[in-house]
Amino acid sequence: MPKNIVIVVGHGSRVQKSNDAFEHFVEQFARQVPDFDFRTAFVELAKPGLKDALHDALACAEEVSVLPLFLLTAEHIKHDIADVVNEIRDTFRDKKIYLSQAMGVDQKMVDLVNKRITQACAANAIETSDAAVLMIGRGSSDPDATSDFCKLVRLVTEKADYKRVDHGFIAMAKPTVEETLNYLIKEGHRTILLEPYLIFNGLLYQRLSALVDRYAQNIPELTIKLATTLGEDPLFFDLFEHRLREKSYDTAGTE
Repeated sequence: MPKNIVIVVGHGSRVQKSNDAFEHFVEQFARQVPDFDFRTAFVELAKPGLKDALHDALACAEEVSVLPLFLLTAEHIKHDIADVVNEIRDTFRDKKIYLSQAMGVDQKMVDLVNKRITQACAANAIETSDAAVLMIGRGSSDPDATSDFCKLVRLVTEKADYKRVDHGFIAMAKPTVEETLNYLIKEGHRTILLEPYLIFNGLLYQRLSALVDRYAQNIPELTIKLATTLGEDPLFFDLFEHRLREKSYDTAGTE
């Protein structure tokens, strides 16, 4: 019996290493879930695009699942991905195309963030109760995505004994990472851990690493460290599998 086809959709990047990291993630995930035929596609900046991937899949399958590898539901899922899915549904009316949710606000993501913070504290001989944690979101023009990220920050705060938990965004939302970082320093915090809410160690992570180095050099009395990203962890894989296996959207954008 042929396996059900799943198209995992990533954002896409002009930097090939970032696309390679996405492909590697899907390869690792496929080993955990061997009962599906996994393929990949990108929203932009890399090939294949989702439309081409769906055409190829539907040439040999009666139904296909689209599984976005996105942390939060924002414009790319609501419009870019959903619009393509709806367009292809109109073309292939005799076939089924399912669209799964983003990772979203989930206890597994809260547990994973706390795991990364604890690992970073242990690696740098920092007591968690001494650390001011700065959770860093990618940032979005979509207010729902910003709101969901802030919910995650609150949940992390409730489940841990850190000295303080605050947040900042890399782009498109306020406060910025540097604004919150400067505020924490002004308030007297001298042990600050940055927790990037990112899947891969791509360009954004490299920029954060450079930012941490700059602050450490300019303020010698400041202990500032950068935790690792979230991807390729059993907790992440488990939730991603749940998103795959739960009832997919019957119509893109609505349950």
